[in-house]
Amino acid sequence: MGLTKNKIIKFKEFFLSEHARIVKNSSARALDETDVGGDEADIVSLGQIKTLSDSLSNRDKAALSRIENSLIKISQGVFGICESCEEEISEARLKAIPYCAMCINCAEQQELDRKRGLV
Repeated sequence: MGLTKNKIIKFKEFFLSEHARIVKNSSARALDETDVGGDEADIVSLGQIKTLSDSLSNRDKAALSRIENSLIKISQGVFGICESCEEEISEARLKAIPYCAMCINCAEQQELDRKRGLV
């Protein structure tokens, strides 16, 4: 069944909004030194993310990376597909964790493997 086009658009809008919020809240010094003109889609460019990365916290850097990966998946038509088993990730899981890369079963298995020292 998968996500409808409208739902994917809503996720894309969420990711772009989150990206803009993180950039806006980043250090004013970095924003003054960087030309961040253009619309939200322009801001997502990798070059501008790298320029801002020095002023961002590790948490913000990780969030920007997850946002970029999600936007790439949307553009490739694979957003909402588990990176492990290639099955659909439930809409409920995506709403709870929009950046998730795995379905709940694969994520739980990965966690078990990590606890056992297999990963």
